Amino acid sequence: MSLVSIIARENFITVMTDGRVTSEGEAIQEDYKKFIQLNKDMFFAFAGSKEPCEFVARWAKDYFKQYGLNKLASAINGFVLNNNLNKYKILAGFGGVDSKRVKLFTYSSLENKLNEFIPEGYHDIKYAFLYNSSTENNDLNLTEILTNGLRKHGFNTSNKCLKAQKELNEMVASKEFGVNNITFDLTIKNSN
Repeated sequence: MSLVSIIARENFITVMTDGRVTSEGEAIQEDYKKFIQLNKDMFFAFAGSKEPCEFVARWAKDYFKQYGLNKLASAINGFVLNNNLNKYKILAGFGGVDSKRVKLFTYSSLENKLNEFIPEGYHDIKYAFLYNSSTENNDLNLTEILTNGLRKHGFNTSNKCLKAQKELNEMVASKEFGVNNITFDLTIKNSN
């Protein structure tokens, strides 16, 4: 189980992941970073089945170098299907600053679904969660927890957003075995 939260604003994007890896109900690693940088302005984050996610992340890094972000978004589902990975849980979030705009995409192999988020204007905030709960009747409302944190800390800087994301991670970790309090974060700024 994992939690990755991503916030996209017009002038930055923040990513936070927990560090726990589980297998068959046991924690096997506590300090695993669930994102890679595609370049200095782009990232690829993931949650789900570790080895298939890593395989897709390696492909994404190579594919991105040749074709860019939008073509990566268009090709990810085909790659998953062509490699028979759709039987695994693969949740991906990727994006960054592309053509002077912040862009965020999310993908789920379970739904064969791609979503695109582009913040429009200073007050717009987009967010996404890569979260595969082990609890069927999980009562955590991630959106409510995050928006309460953003109200408390503010959301006009990346550091304030990361504080809200850290609180979200701590709340989920207190209720979900598959998520721990060891976190990794990334900020990409749009300097344009």
